[in-house]
Amino acid sequence: MFRRRFMIVLLVLLFLVAGLLSRFLLNRPPFDPVVVGKAEAGMWQAYYTGNQGRIAVYLVQLLRTQYGLTPLEAKRVGEQFAAAAMAFKSATGDYTAKVLPPLIDAYSRLGEATGSTFEPARVAEAELAWWVARRAGGPDSTEVVGRKIGELYATLHGEEHPAFQEAGLLRARAAHLRDVGGKNADWSEIQAMLIQSYTALARADSVGVP
Repeated sequence: MFRRRFMIVLLVLLFLVAGLLSRFLLNRPPFDPVVVGKAEAGMWQAYYTGNQGRIAVYLVQLLRTQYGLTPLEAKRVGEQFAAAAMAFKSATGDYTAKVLPPLIDAYSRLGEATGSTFEPARVAEAELAWWVARRAGGPDSTEVVGRKIGELYATLHGEEHPAFQEAGLLRARAAHLRDVGGKNADWSEIQAMLIQSYTALARADSVGVP
């Protein structure tokens, strides 16, 4: 139950990660990994306490101050990511036919809004790959999911960087920590891990992708 519920919030918050990476692609000013990590932890916690208003506040703040999207752009892109997330939630298979179309549309809209040059179809496929890995679970699922998230980052950039795998694994470990802790999850540790993840991504931005 915890894994399935947590999957949904991760899908919604992936929109924020996409915005983050578009900053790298466009060489925009560095974002603040502490602000982003704290906000994401806050959104996760608000999700589990049913505080939808608080989630909305965090989202608006991040989209306006850290990601540079206008309210209309954020709405259009977010609607398609939400459609993909809901399709995945109800799907029991055939993910390519049911989930990939709205996910491709979401990344197409994101690319248009940011002027990025990534290939929406390839990025959407990489995105869906880690969603499926997260649902599949297994004894080494955290490592698998982390690797898949890192591959998504690399696909968005069109290049490899060691920080992508580090950031992906840290984010997957934060998710696992929430799963294991449930209602008693150590939110301070989760927040710290998310800040570490975004700090790794910031490092890729600062040194440049090889």
